[in-house]
Amino acid sequence: MVKVLFVCLGNICRSPMAQAIFEHQIKGGQLDDHFKAQSAGTAGYHIGAPTDPRTLSTLKSHGILFEHQALQVNTSDIDTYDYLIAMDHQNFVHLQKMNPVGSVLIKMRNFDPLDKNSDVPDPYYGQNDGFEGVFEILNRSIKGLILELKQKHLS
Repeated sequence: MVKVLFVCLGNICRSPMAQAIFEHQIKGGQLDDHFKAQSAGTAGYHIGAPTDPRTLSTLKSHGILFEHQALQVNTSDIDTYDYLIAMDHQNFVHLQKMNPVGSVLIKMRNFDPLDKNSDVPDPYYGQNDGFEGVFEILNRSIKGLILELKQKHLS
């Protein structure tokens, strides 16, 4: 089983949305026996809090139901997950400093066919349309991630 950890700052918006989309896509592709996902934040601001309601509303509008409580990434996660997927440069650097030996550390948008060098923007302080924009970015990026995982692990 290949384990993927999606990481953002607070684990209530971007990374849980990425986890939900990933789980939805692997289930749809009948790949849930091969891949497992979780999400966490680099900061402890929201530990134990539910996912942001705007994230849940956006997911629901795309037919994805999801429940999650915010977690903070720790050193045991670094050893547990095969892939650490950072939502932005700040979180990428944070994970890098945790010394992920044996894990692949990469930014989420490296799989985005439209913009491989950008960060996934944090919609927390914005309006609902920001969450929809993040959904679009994550949806297409995760398709690319899953294609790469299938090539590396199921070929």
